[in-house]
Amino acid sequence: MADFQPKLEHAAERMGDDLNSSTVDCVVASPTIGSARSVEIEGCSDDPDADRRFTAAAPASQTEKPSTTTTAEGSQNAGGGRGGGVGPKSICIYGGTFINCQFRFQEVYIDGGSFYQVDNESVPTCLPYTLPMDRLAIHTGKRIVTESTGWSQVRRISGRIGMKMSNVVELNGTDALVIAELPNLRYRVLGLKCDQDRGLLETGYRCPTTYFVTSGNMDYIPDLARDPTTVRVRLDGRFGTHDLMLWPQWYFEGTRYLPYVLKKPPSDKLATHEYRLAWYDLTPNDFELEPGSISDIGMISLRLRRGVRDLKAKLYERIREYLKDKCLTENNAEVRDLLHCNLQQRYACVALESCPQSYLNTLITFTSFQRHFLEALACLDYFTKWQEIELRASCGVDLPLNTDIIGCVTPDIVLAQKFFDMGVPYWLVRPISAYSKFLHIVNPVERTKPNMELGICHEIDIVWEGAPSALRNRACQTLRIGFINIGHSAVDPHPGEIVSPSESAASSSEPTGLGPGGRLPPPNSWDSPPPGPLLPLLSSPSIPLFGAPYVPRYRVKTGRQINLDKFKDPPSPNSPEVSSLWSYALKSVRPDWRLVWDHPNQSLLRGYPVLDPGVLTSSSTRSEVYFLAWLLFRSTCLSRTLDRGARLHTATTRRGMPKPGPQEWREFLWQLGRAYSLRSDDGLPRPLKKAKIVDDVATTFDFPIPASSVVTSVYWNGALIKRSTAIEAGDLTLDQRTRREVVWDLHEHNFRLELLALDCCIFPRELMADSVVGLRDEMVLAVFPGQKIIGMYLPLQDEGLGARNWHYRIQYVEAFRRLLSSWHGKEAAALKMMSIGTTEHHVLEIEKLAYPFYCRTFFEYFGRAPCTPRRLPH
Repeated sequence: MADFQPKLEHAAERMGDDLNSSTVDCVVASPTIGSARSVEIEGCSDDPDADRRFTAAAPASQTEKPSTTTTAEGSQNAGGGRGGGVGPKSICIYGGTFINCQFRFQEVYIDGGSFYQVDNESVPTCLPYTLPMDRLAIHTGKRIVTESTGWSQVRRISGRIGMKMSNVVELNGTDALVIAELPNLRYRVLGLKCDQDRGLLETGYRCPTTYFVTSGNMDYIPDLARDPTTVRVRLDGRFGTHDLMLWPQWYFEGTRYLPYVLKKPPSDKLATHEYRLAWYDLTPNDFELEPGSISDIGMISLRLRRGVRDLKAKLYERIREYLKDKCLTENNAEVRDLLHCNLQQRYACVALESCPQSYLNTLITFTSFQRHFLEALACLDYFTKWQEIELRASCGVDLPLNTDIIGCVTPDIVLAQKFFDMGVPYWLVRPISAYSKFLHIVNPVERTKPNMELGICHEIDIVWEGAPSALRNRACQTLRIGFINIGHSAVDPHPGEIVSPSESAASSSEPTGLGPGGRLPPPNSWDSPPPGPLLPLLSSPSIPLFGAPYVPRYRVKTGRQINLDKFKDPPSPNSPEVSSLWSYALKSVRPDWRLVWDHPNQSLLRGYPVLDPGVLTSSSTRSEVYFLAWLLFRSTCLSRTLDRGARLHTATTRRGMPKPGPQEWREFLWQLGRAYSLRSDDGLPRPLKKAKIVDDVATTFDFPIPASSVVTSVYWNGALIKRSTAIEAGDLTLDQRTRREVVWDLHEHNFRLELLALDCCIFPRELMADSVVGLRDEMVLAVFPGQKIIGMYLPLQDEGLGARNWHYRIQYVEAFRRLLSSWHGKEAAALKMMSIGTTEHHVLEIEKLAYPFYCRTFFEYFGRAPCTPRRLPH
């Protein structure tokens, strides 16, 4: 605004300095109201600048719709005044606040306003003038003025303009500490009414049909006109004005905790904030390429990985303690969002810790961790802090404003008053017709533009299209709308909140496109310490949390070829040692195709999730090429195991396509060896069938095989094991221990993914609420050391279901027993009655029952032998 914009602070200072002054040169006109023509304000005789002429915009003609203008003095007006019949020695006033003003004209036409006469002994006296209700009337017997000492808690002020210092004037939630017009909101929000154009009024002017934004406790107004309907990922991995970390979101009961998300602190406080990584801006300088990878994948720096892990662990433990103290379980609907966000921030953290990805996927995972962390923290704060504050506010307790949280936007005056009383930042959006003539206006302001990255990341398609809603708030968290249509409170029906047909269709289908960086990859590290179970009740099998297991009704009617050798230990020096209990479990399976179930979830596991270990343990002259080619491709395969934007269990398939079988893997690795100079080109034309196999595998993993020959060094377990110069010289041999470690890694990854796939067949995830899906996945993850599915490096010790020492198996045998005891069958019932105990005998008794039960069940569902855990090579 212009320099002459009237400021009540100036009036307050002058009156405070000279309480005997009789006149103050201050006029505050409402930004929504019309003009005062030729108004002279007489000031103090000792002030040469006291006499000023305030010339507002002239009244609009009877045929023209008035436009918002700004006077030379800076007071914004939008039509108003009384048209016609006003002489040159007259003034026409429509609204505003006038303090100790004297008018030097014979006629004064007043449609509304507040006129104060103040002195040093009494409170202001007001001469209010009312006006028709079809226009906004801002006139009240109490008008707020600020002073140089500022607001007390930004909610009240002691008056110094002739008031006694004990007098205090208060705002309420519908008043305007700040107000701004919002002429071009791009969408309609549920509950936000729109005024119709009623044409010219009796006064000859039009009512504004735009919206106006007010706040009773904030000193700025976000420019909501810059909030589009299309949700896109921005270049910084966030969502611009749709991101709960950056911008206040519209309030909906489905995401009622979003106003309590912590706001990014000022730069001078950010460096020492305990959650500073939650607002860290990731750059390519923080990205380190994976050694030896043939794809552009890598991880964030070690410093950031450690910081993220510490952040996750601290919050994860706080949430566990809260749930334990309040005796809350996964069956309590009010903690679903808390559990969901907590699991997702944990999964994202694990992905960042040890799973190489492209920079874009890493960026998306990093910002997803930040959002889920802040959202989980907001959920926890809502339960532990803000519910009590809400209760105290409802009892009339005067509470301070909390400027550490981001607040919200709402069209609901009841909610606005509630947030005002609680000390929560808010912005109230209303049309003119919703304003009271007793509104307090303090300061018209300009809207604040978004100060954030708004450049669009075009590699990722539109995430959401539509007006704000709880669904849109949740869609901004996941990049996948199909993921939120089950179980999250954002899609629960709430009073007054109706999902439009277009939104309902969108929430139950795939988005219009998903580029790189969809949902988070699965957890993927062996070596980080496993957190305890999120809820103690997970160990109680008496609660039917996951429903009844799915039992197929029919067996398959057509025969299939079964590889009987897979049920035996391969006589290969490359094969690591296997427990006799697992060997017996495989041999106990009756490999008859007539025992295989005909069920709808066979597509969950077709082929092998990662390379079939038999490819590297069978005797072949190509084995050296297979080993090195797999090591070159391993990190790419593992990093792309999970479908972008999909749930954890989709790690067992890929876009609905089967994972490669043994022969497909052999052909792909052989051609990969040629591309990376592991073998010479024989010059023979490739059969079309084999060429298609290679292309299909490459497409499955989004990996185009180079057309020209490439030479690169080979790494294993983070260390260089074969230099490019040695490969050029024809040296492809690996030592025996490395070969066994590689095969052990294949058995371990396949076992973990196969167990997950089998449990998803028995307890179909698409029939579960989203929070329950996460808890069921937690039960599967508890079977594995580190509670992870994917790991890039070997563990430091031999532990898990294949370990030699029973002390390093007992924890995972008990988790395996708990998981299998919820399946169907007499063995499951027997396992449910067993106890793990604390002796080797108890452990062996469970293993003798559980291992054969698992192998037989796996065969009956997938028609082949499972991969079983092995002992880690010394």
